[in-house]
Parts: sequence; structure tokens; C-alpha cells
Amino acid sequence: NENAELQNGRWAMIGIIAGLGAYLATGQLIPGDSNDELTHLAEANGRAAMILFWGLVSAYTYVKYFT
Repeated sequence: NENAELQNGRWAMIGIIAGLGAYLATGQLIPGDSNDELTHLAEANGRAAMILFWGLVSAYTYVKYFT
């Protein structure tokens, strides 16, 4: 189905953008590869940024398709 492929592509792009955001926030490709305190703070900030991004995408999707 063409619509399914379009949705899959959109979610893949969201995943790539989220991964890029996490990398920019933490500086790590694989989170948790260091044990210093600054790394733990950066990991928490990266998670917070990803949750915020997910919330914004969800809100946008809701407004666009359901209102």
C-alpha cells in the first residue's frame, strides 16, 4: 500500500532526526559508553530532548489530522 510506505518513510525520518538530536545533545553515538558525571548529565539531557521532540511531533500530528 502506498500510504503505508509513506507512513514508514515519515517515521524513519523522525527516527533519524531523533538520533541526530540525541547525538548533538550527548555527543555519543551509543549512549552510556562512559561513566563520568558529565556524561550522565548529557544522557539525561538527550533523553529529555527526545521526549520533548516526540511530544511536539505528536501534538503536531494530532492538530493536523484530528482537528
